[in-house]
Amino acid sequence: IAHRLSTIEHADRILVMSAGKIVEEGSHAGLLRSNGHYARLYNLAVSSDLDSSQESILE
Repeated sequence: IAHRLSTIEHADRILVMSAGKIVEEGSHAGLLRSNGHYARLYNLAVSSDLDSSQESILE
C-alpha cells in the first residue's frame, strides 16, 4: 500500500482500489494510457505538485 504515487511508479504491477475493490491493474505506463482512476489521481498529484512549486517560486 502506498499513498505517494512516486513510490510505485517503477513497480511491475500496480493495483488500484476503489470502495474496497480492485478496479484497475497494470504498470504505471499502462495505467496512464488507460486514462482511468490511476491516471486521474496521478495527473491530480502532478498538477498539485506544480502548483506548490509555482507558489514557492512566487514567494
